[in-house]
Amino acid sequence: MNATIQPINRQEMLAYLWVGTVVLWLAGMVSAAVWYALPRVPDPSRPIEVGLLADFPPSDTPYHLILAEGHSAWLVHTADALYIFDQRAPYRDPSRLMFRCIYPWNSATGRFEDPCTGDKWSLTGEVLEQHSPPHWNLGKLEPLTYEVTADGRLLVHSSQE
Repeated sequence: MNATIQPINRQEMLAYLWVGTVVLWLAGMVSAAVWYALPRVPDPSRPIEVGLLADFPPSDTPYHLILAEGHSAWLVHTADALYIFDQRAPYRDPSRLMFRCIYPWNSATGRFEDPCTGDKWSLTGEVLEQHSPPHWNLGKLEPLTYEVTADGRLLVHSSQE
């Protein structure tokens, strides 16, 4: 058996080039679609501007802030101080960090209440009632750091952990 290899003719070569071009174009389109679909994660080292401090006058109820997609906070501006609390409950148990409950402000009782543990905090983050296990050591709500610029803009640092 003496098999000879036939060279590719011009028509086959153009067909291979065309198919290769289409495959490369499709790969580019798929990668562009995946890149576009990925969520934009903010840089935790960069503060997030939430508005002017004048937009949040002192109040006896907190303001709800949306810091980034899927991440929000409570802004408490009393006559004496300004606090910004992460809206996720401050579990110190490492096994529960993935499942931190979002605690709402209960305007009827005037306090923050964790629906998962039953813990309750005052407007300034002081513990009013603690029902969580002692080893979680929740304690007082820890405020996020913030800064106020010279022109009155309020910048919040979202990374606290």
